[in-house]
Amino acid sequence: MQLLSAKDTLEKPPNDASLCHELEQYIHTEQFELGFNRAQALLNQYPTFEPFRLALGLCAKKLGKLDIAIAAFLTILKNNPKQAIVLFQLGMTYYHLNQFEEALSYLEQTFEINHQDPAIAKNLSVIYYEYGLFDKAMYYCEQAIALDKDHTLQYGPALIQLAQGNYKQGWASYEYRLQKQGTHLITLMLPTPRWQHQHDLQGKILLLTWEQGFGDNIQFIRFVPQLFVYHPATIYLLCPHAIAPLFSQISGIHVLGADFAKSFDIPAHDYQISLPSLPYVLQITDESQLFTRPYLHADPEKIALINQKNRVANALQVGFCWSGNTQHTFNDYRSCGLDFFIPLLAYEHVQWHSLQQQITDEERETLTLCGISDLGSLCHDFADTAAAIASLDLIISIDTAIAHLAGAMGKPVWALLRYQTEWRHPRDREISPWYPSMRLIRQTTPGDWDSVRQQIETTFESQCQLRKLEDL
Repeated sequence: MQLLSAKDTLEKPPNDASLCHELEQYIHTEQFELGFNRAQALLNQYPTFEPFRLALGLCAKKLGKLDIAIAAFLTILKNNPKQAIVLFQLGMTYYHLNQFEEALSYLEQTFEINHQDPAIAKNLSVIYYEYGLFDKAMYYCEQAIALDKDHTLQYGPALIQLAQGNYKQGWASYEYRLQKQGTHLITLMLPTPRWQHQHDLQGKILLLTWEQGFGDNIQFIRFVPQLFVYHPATIYLLCPHAIAPLFSQISGIHVLGADFAKSFDIPAHDYQISLPSLPYVLQITDESQLFTRPYLHADPEKIALINQKNRVANALQVGFCWSGNTQHTFNDYRSCGLDFFIPLLAYEHVQWHSLQQQITDEERETLTLCGISDLGSLCHDFADTAAAIASLDLIISIDTAIAHLAGAMGKPVWALLRYQTEWRHPRDREISPWYPSMRLIRQTTPGDWDSVRQQIETTFESQCQLRKLEDL
């Protein structure tokens, strides 16, 4: 799709090609504020020249001025309702606003016009997947793969299949993620052979490597004990320093902490494989194979070091987390914010403890004013965090490593989920198939954290009423 074009406009400035190129340069070099201001100025001179309006809309979208972007795109469509790039950008703007039906309507129209573009089909597949319409998601995923001449989209079916519980095909498709070099998915690429199920590990050295985020690796580390039946001579695990002390408690493996931003030594080995590939090579095809017993534990000595002062006797000790890694693509969508928890502080017989790691000065001040202990400041690595979790009765957290760790320890945890699908948290389940101690609490509509808080309040109300009855 051509970005800026003077076709079908009512009025053209004498140097339209040069001005369009100027605006395109602002967009390509991500100088969106300059592009927005320049497009606005040019529209004041040439209010009917739609390429300038398109540039305005594109820059406004990137700047988060979504109302202006929508207005610009809709104005263009009044004169040219079949302009594919405008329909596409309008659909994606509505997607960012969590307006599902509008987004799909405009993207469907885009694909009708430009039905040979795999990127449009891919976006339709992703959105249908996120909203739990898996048949539609798979249809457009197959369309995208068929149209993709570079064969880069085979990874698409994986998340849909895994969300449906189709593990056999899902893990096989999940392996295509390894072709997505240059993304956040791959941390380490090695020239040594990747271990496959048919390879004999007897007397061999296997290197397990880190991939994706902390929560992902906490989820997949459960499969490591199953490797012992292959009788390797040695198993090394290469992981970030922050989680190495926690994983070191797993007997039978040698854990090596590393800083992946710097150079580090890699031990000699015969085969290597990343942790998220273990379900595939171990042929995990059924939920019964997920190993759902607690498999990570806190160090008793570290638990003893956690500050136990000012604990209210007979109170439910609740740890909470409101934000994940700020570098995560969807962190703004999956995070509920500290303000989400403030109305919950009024409940009797509940004492709150922050487990949040990344925290602003304003948030720290709020914790102090509300009398909330900051356990997160005592946690210098995940072994410390495990000790803090072990000292509490309940964890309430957005979908981040804290929730995964609590689930891996068998600690009661309420995972607060955005409306959109995340394959490891099935939409039709209240209890996680991965962590039996994890209750899934999902938004009832996109972006609606109030509905999540209402579900928490309902549970707290029933517990408080039960406590009152017990006191009679």
